[in-house]
Amino acid sequence: MKFPVVVGLGVDITRISRFSRLLSRPDSARFLQRVLHPTENDKFNRLELSSRPQFVAGCWAAKEAVFKTLDAEDQKVFSFNSWSRRTVGQKPEIVNDAHLDKFLLSISHDDDILVATVLRQRLIET
Repeated sequence: MKFPVVVGLGVDITRISRFSRLLSRPDSARFLQRVLHPTENDKFNRLELSSRPQFVAGCWAAKEAVFKTLDAEDQKVFSFNSWSRRTVGQKPEIVNDAHLDKFLLSISHDDDILVATVLRQRLIET
């Protein structure tokens, strides 16, 4: 039988206003290409302008939190745009096709502050 075991915990906190400034810059498309997975980029393009900074801040913080759960070898090859946020049932996750572990995601925000927490789980045979 397999049981989930926690193998990492990552947290990141950021200001949404930072991403408002980044998105107003002329080189923001290049930044978005580096940070957003193609499915996230599609969603970003469908959002109202006022919702975009919070969305990008959430993507950024989630991926920073994932990075903090990884070992040194995985951190060396980490790429922001290879990870994407999704919801399975009612459970938000962040996924990458190269990882078998599960990365559970929680994002909270209040006013200008956004925090992302990622719990990395691995199924262990008992």
